[in-house]
Amino acid sequence: MLFKAKVAASERYNTRLEAELIDRLGLKFADRITAAGKRPVREMRRDARITCCCSGPGGAIGWNCGEGRLAGEFQARARAVHRQQW
Repeated sequence: MLFKAKVAASERYNTRLEAELIDRLGLKFADRITAAGKRPVREMRRDARITCCCSGPGGAIGWNCGEGRLAGEFQARARAVHRQQW
C-alpha cells in the first residue's frame, strides 16, 4: 500500500513539475522510447542551438557554449519569471 502511494505521489509531482516548466519557461518535453515492454521515458527537449554548438563526444554540454550567451538568456528569463511571481 505504501509503495502505491509513493508511486502515485511521484507521478503527480512529475506531472505538475513538467506543467510548470512548460508554462513558466516554455520548455518542451517528449517521450523517449526504451526497450520493448518498458514505459517511455519523459525527457526535456534541448534547444538545437545548444546541441549543435556545445555537445561533445561524451554528450556533455560545455560551459563555454557561445560565451555563455544562451545560459545568460535562460537565467535572465528565469529571473524575470521569478520576479513576476513575487
